[in-house]
Amino acid sequence: MSEENKNKALNILLVEDSETDAYTVQRALGKYMNHPCTLQHVESMKDAEQYLQKTKQVDIILLDLGLPDTSGGKDTYERINNAKDENVPVIILTSVHDHDLAVGMVESGAEDFVRKSSVSADPEVLCDAIEFSVRRHHNLEELKEETDALLNEKDNVINWMAGNGNTRNDKSE
Repeated sequence: MSEENKNKALNILLVEDSETDAYTVQRALGKYMNHPCTLQHVESMKDAEQYLQKTKQVDIILLDLGLPDTSGGKDTYERINNAKDENVPVIILTSVHDHDLAVGMVESGAEDFVRKSSVSADPEVLCDAIEFSVRRHHNLEELKEETDALLNEKDNVINWMAGNGNTRNDKSE
């Protein structure tokens, strides 16, 4: 993360229908998060979709899979994935202890899968997952930009060699 991004508060969207679990997350972040952050809490998928339509200022989403207005884990993840910007990582936050589900969510694109019981027992687990996810996404974005620049440069060289582009010599003649 650049020095500028290290000082910028992370904007975290928590999609969680349980007030108790939301409070646990809020306390964990407030006490154990090493990075400044702001937490926006919504209780339903509908509210999350509306919030994401209004703002593009979300750095990471913490998503409960058991929301009252979705029809299961896969539907919940697909809906948030369709509503968010593609560069925003999602951490699944759930009370479900299903390894196959966790692997399936990560294979579908979720950044991590954190059990709510882990947050209560060791709050730093969630804080680390958030920080590492944001850093991974930042690194991937930088790598993508570098790759795009190199590909663009390669295309320019190929066009120049093929005589399809203006060169300095072409402009002066």
